[in-house]
Amino acid sequence: MLNETRHTLSLHQIRTRMKELEDLGCLVIHKGRKGTEITEKGIEMIDQLKG
Repeated sequence: MLNETRHTLSLHQIRTRMKELEDLGCLVIHKGRKGTEITEKGIEMIDQLKG
């Protein structure tokens, strides 16, 4: 499990981080109801962070 933290992020900070992850190819952010998809690269990044 990732380290838990008590720091909260604002909505703006979350959107900024998500955009950065999209730019890195870890997420695909769709408009509307389709939502956000994590890519294979994103899954690999999470596995490395957990490892």
